[in-house]
Amino acid sequence: MEWSFVFFLNSVLLGVGLAMDAFSVSMANGLHDPKMTKSTMVKIAGTFGIFQAAMPMIGWVCVHTIVELFSSFESLIPWIALALLGYIGYPYAARMQAMFIFALFPLLALFAQPLGNYSYWYPIIIIGIAGAAHQSWSANIYSVVGDMFPKSTIATIVGIGGMAGGISSYGQYRRKTGRSCFWRE
Repeated sequence: MEWSFVFFLNSVLLGVGLAMDAFSVSMANGLHDPKMTKSTMVKIAGTFGIFQAAMPMIGWVCVHTIVELFSSFESLIPWIALALLGYIGYPYAARMQAMFIFALFPLLALFAQPLGNYSYWYPIIIIGIAGAAHQSWSANIYSVVGDMFPKSTIATIVGIGGMAGGISSYGQYRRKTGRSCFWRE
């Protein structure tokens, strides 16, 4: 792979986009505990920074290694894909099966607290697996819209779904707190 400015710029922009979830979690921590000490802020920011920087690099190394290992099978890849599609069936049905399996993994999180009595690593691993499965399910749910509706309507349908989620979460917040805004009055 050639290194160029465009590759670097794409990587930086991808990193910024992926870091937005960490930014929102950090903002929520700050709003929840306004008297947070500087050392706690540095620990939280450092943890997010290290993981946000390391994960794309680890992913690149893994993909590069897999590509190098399977380069000898390059001529067989279309046939392997054909065999997998023949075994799995229609891609929509395969996506639904995968989403069902991903939906079962967060149930493991029920065991995180009791297993924490044995070692703190058990909850960390279980919650990590549950979070990864949730992310996989979320990524697939956006693809389902593309399977079910024409290309010209996908953005509209996803936007309507996001708007409905936002309105319902605001309604739940208002119902539970009785306040009409998210910030403190």
